[in-house]
Amino acid sequence: MATSSYTNLFGGTVAAGLSGVTTLVNRLNGVYERDVALRFVLVANNDLIVYTNSNVGPIGAIPTGPNPIIQTTIDNAIGFANYDIGHAVGGSGGGGAITPLGNVCTAQKSQGFTSFDTAIGDIFDIDFVSHELGHQLGGSHTWNGCSDQQAGQWTATSAMEPSSGTTIMAYAGICSDNLQPNSDANLHARTFTQLVARLALDETSTAPTCGSNTPTGNQTPNVTAAADLTIPEQTPFQLTVAANDPDGDVLVYNWEELDTGTRGAPTATGDNGTAPLFRSFNPTTSPTRNFPSLPYILDNSNIPPATISLPPAAGKLLHGRTLAESGERHPRDELPCHCRR
Repeated sequence: MATSSYTNLFGGTVAAGLSGVTTLVNRLNGVYERDVALRFVLVANNDLIVYTNSNVGPIGAIPTGPNPIIQTTIDNAIGFANYDIGHAVGGSGGGGAITPLGNVCTAQKSQGFTSFDTAIGDIFDIDFVSHELGHQLGGSHTWNGCSDQQAGQWTATSAMEPSSGTTIMAYAGICSDNLQPNSDANLHARTFTQLVARLALDETSTAPTCGSNTPTGNQTPNVTAAADLTIPEQTPFQLTVAANDPDGDVLVYNWEELDTGTRGAPTATGDNGTAPLFRSFNPTTSPTRNFPSLPYILDNSNIPPATISLPPAAGKLLHGRTLAESGERHPRDELPCHCRR
């Protein structure tokens, strides 16, 4: 659903507002098709829920909530049985909300909104809309720092990114310990498992039928799992994997830490004892990641910034490898890294 404040950013007409929504959905698909093989398709008669100044609709110019009026408005215009997930977008304010977590294909499947003063481009599409939709699809927050944020926003079972985090379900740009001003356009491995589990639930439980499955014909890459790693504490290390694709597709890789622990941000000289240490980066075509990054090893100081620093004490780190190709992301391998005194 597009409110009049959103439509005004694109020219103020229904056609212009619908064009903005189409661009937004295409951007979302660029992430969700690649990371969880999920495609959003605009439903028929979607022009009925694109509002203008002359017809602001039941929820007004700026969505607030999440509130049942959004749900009722979409249900009345489109029909409850004719869509799987709904979301309202606005062009004023700054924020979003959904209720409850994982509401896709439930009786509350369109109780979500995102509204922002400049609702155009990745700062809106990725940082805000894809984040709120991630919640609707079952994803919780992945950041483990953000001491200035409400404790209720921290999720112990998914807090695998140090400080603000950098992926879509983290809080890049809105924490006191920001790693960067905006989110990277990819989902953390933990989010991948959460979304896949939530969508699979609708296929096997009594939850409403959700979406449709379309075979892609794509073959799963062949991966040789790496062996467990044992290193002395405060020692740089490298993780790599061997893989090839039967279809000849180019593979991209991402190594991410999969540990959770006490909430708190690591520092360049240490950590709080249990919090994750290593940040996520965008996937690359290299199957190898160095810890810390090579520049901090080659400059002979080996003193990297927080979130890529070495563990200062003995313990066990769990890293995961995911890879993607041709619009499909494949399940992770878990690789324990033991640090010994």
